Amino acid sequence: MDAEFYVHGNGWLHRLDPRVKLLMALAAIVLCCVWGNIIFLAAVLVAIHVALLVDATPMRAIGRVWKYLLPFDLLVAIIWLLADHSGQDVLWQGAGIRISAQSLMTVAVVFLRIADVVWAALLMLLTTSQAKWINGLARLGVPFHAATKWARIIRWVPAFSAANVLTLREKQARGLSSRFGAYIHGWHATRKRMQWRDEQVDIAMRIRGSHMNRGTTPRTYYANVHMRMIDWVDLVLTIVVIAAVIVMIVFGW
Repeated sequence: MDAEFYVHGNGWLHRLDPRVKLLMALAAIVLCCVWGNIIFLAAVLVAIHVALLVDATPMRAIGRVWKYLLPFDLLVAIIWLLADHSGQDVLWQGAGIRISAQSLMTVAVVFLRIADVVWAALLMLLTTSQAKWINGLARLGVPFHAATKWARIIRWVPAFSAANVLTLREKQARGLSSRFGAYIHGWHATRKRMQWRDEQVDIAMRIRGSHMNRGTTPRTYYANVHMRMIDWVDLVLTIVVIAAVIVMIVFGW
């Protein structure tokens, strides 16, 4: 994950059709946002990690995500707990803080919901290359230029982070100051580096004729995707799970 979210691999998630993975990720995000059942939220988080481990996604990649996600998730949970004064079953009260069993349950739901949404998105991002992103979106009818732009947007955050680390190392090698002002200057240099990178990508795409008027000639793709039997099976299972969860939501289980 040095310059993109994607982690190279050949596990079942990596081979799964990106359209099926996109449905799985979107369904998990929407259902976790709609349904606040703590058992369901915990099950989704466990299922995502089991899927990544079966896919042989490196533990260092999973651990790196938790390294940044856990402090943020805990901070949100603590702020929510301190601000939430609802509930009748008071467990502790004092110094303007009121903690009840109901507020603890709400905080647990908030914590799991944030983790589920992030990991559902990363389930797609960690296992889908840029080429398959573009091809999968194109297969869904998304215009090629819009698909490539979306794929580049996805890579922007990790690419900027990698470029910023490189810039800071270059400044340290030159013996420049590590004070706050130097970091601001480093961010500006990183932004300029990213602008140069984007310009080079645009030039490379134009040289390869990506912007030319092709008329009725079909476009060819570097990484062709198609639905295999296992993809259809995963698609059907995903739809069945979505339907089952909707039924449980409707009946208030």
